[in-house]
Amino acid sequence: MGLFDEIKDKLTGKHDEAADAPEVQAPIIPEEQARIDREQASNEATAAAAQTELDAKEKAEAEARAKAEAEEKAKADAAAQAKTAADQKAAAEAKADTEAKQKANAAEAAQPKRTYTVKPGDTLSEIGSKFGVNYMDIARANGVKNPDLIYPGQVFTIPE
Repeated sequence: MGLFDEIKDKLTGKHDEAADAPEVQAPIIPEEQARIDREQASNEATAAAAQTELDAKEKAEAEARAKAEAEEKAKADAAAQAKTAADQKAAAEAKADTEAKQKANAAEAAQPKRTYTVKPGDTLSEIGSKFGVNYMDIARANGVKNPDLIYPGQVFTIPE
């Protein structure tokens, strides 16, 4: 009933007597009650089966997520180990290169330098011939700009 109908009924003094009467429920027949009970039991069993299936599905999804996370972690760990190994290898190679250069420098420093002191009448080409070295190599090694201009008493390092 609408609001206006209620107002009209109150003003006119009429009201719905059916609404005031208590609701009467029809008696239930035992066969009908048995059917209702079976239906209710069936519905409950269906709901329980659906819930069990849902729980199983959620558990499987959770396990799949956990497995995927474990695989991702394993991949990340493997990548980190590979990077560490590569970094260690690069460091070892760099150290080996540095040691090799130091050994080469030490060997070069340990070798006695061949030197020659210029005497009157010497030329760079004659000095180079004595040592089996090109005269231009001697000039370069000693910073001589004009190979034709050398002086007695100059000491030249003879390159290997």
